[in-house]
Amino acid sequence: MAYFLYPDVPGDSASYSMEWIDGDYSKVSLIDVTPDGGTAIHPRITFHFLAGRPVQDEFLPTKMKSDFSGKRFPDYCAAASGALAVSDKFKNIVETYEPSIHQFFPFDIISKKGELRETMYIMIICNRLDTVNIDKTNRIFFKERRWKKREDDRTDPDRAQWKGKDRLVLDTKKIGNAHLWIDKHLDPQESRMMSNQLATALREAELSHVGLREVEEG
Repeated sequence: MAYFLYPDVPGDSASYSMEWIDGDYSKVSLIDVTPDGGTAIHPRITFHFLAGRPVQDEFLPTKMKSDFSGKRFPDYCAAASGALAVSDKFKNIVETYEPSIHQFFPFDIISKKGELRETMYIMIICNRLDTVNIDKTNRIFFKERRWKKREDDRTDPDRAQWKGKDRLVLDTKKIGNAHLWIDKHLDPQESRMMSNQLATALREAELSHVGLREVEEG
């Protein structure tokens, strides 16, 4: 069993602002922009934080202003501009399984009063893989680029019959020894995957706001 990683934000803690106060996100770029037939890498629009490749750090922000009122920031959250922000605990667990593979750039969280609250990390997942099991997945390979749910295929007049029947299966052989990766043929918003071993370690550490949704593997 593999897992999709997402920010699991309780309703009572979702309303707080986050704003980068330095850096220039619009100038952040991938080190390697070579197209490979997958999603998230495009000459005009690139999802730098969800492409599965290392980024240049020159223009990355190092400070964030937030009015978060809790005792401690979540261990995992979607920060401003789509960046994935993680705590040192989260970072350390990932690096136990995959040392020196992913990028972690520290940034300071500044309170409304201008005081340093804590330091977190922008996490760049640097495994870009093709892990979908094409024989067991019932999605369509839209434009030979992205696995699209059949119920979302507007060219199919009978797409309604597929509602609630989506089946996404990842291929164990394609995953290999990877523990955290971006699947290059899934929509960027659902492409963050991890192994059962890493998911188990995160759960046992009881990290906050770490959402894990099971994805079939075979």
